[in-house]
Amino acid sequence: MLSLLLFAYHKEYIILNFHQTVKNESRSNSSQKHNVTLHFWHQNNWHSEQVSLLFSDNRATNMQQLISRWAQLLQEEKISKKKIALQSAAIAFDNQELIISFDRAPWNKENSTYEKWMAIEGLLKTIQAVDPSIKRVRFLINQQPLQDPHLDCTNAWPTNGFA
Repeated sequence: MLSLLLFAYHKEYIILNFHQTVKNESRSNSSQKHNVTLHFWHQNNWHSEQVSLLFSDNRATNMQQLISRWAQLLQEEKISKKKIALQSAAIAFDNQELIISFDRAPWNKENSTYEKWMAIEGLLKTIQAVDPSIKRVRFLINQQPLQDPHLDCTNAWPTNGFA
């Protein structure tokens, strides 16, 4: 009888499934609601808006949420004509540089150099207020360095800004 059962098991006529339960471990990946201030330049003045975001222990994910919400605000305020999508946000190995990639530049082509600069300053101020340990931000478009005839984005921009 045993040989018949072994033969059936070997030919996969009988399948044994030992159901094993896995415990759900409580991780420290808790999310917390944070009120953050989004800064932006509009009509020759600095503006800010308070929003609530759900942050986790993952800094890159938090930055992705923050920057996506900032880009959404630019569209809501009619600063950007087209929707800007953040493709990725990553923290560099030194934990002081944030690398962000958009699908398009966060300004319009007809914007002056000063308006483009202020758009970047608004994002840098927003990032600095939320995570002061980030010292530099590198801007990419479709995972390539942002090309602009007026601004040099080949190097990372300091979050303490220039203004």
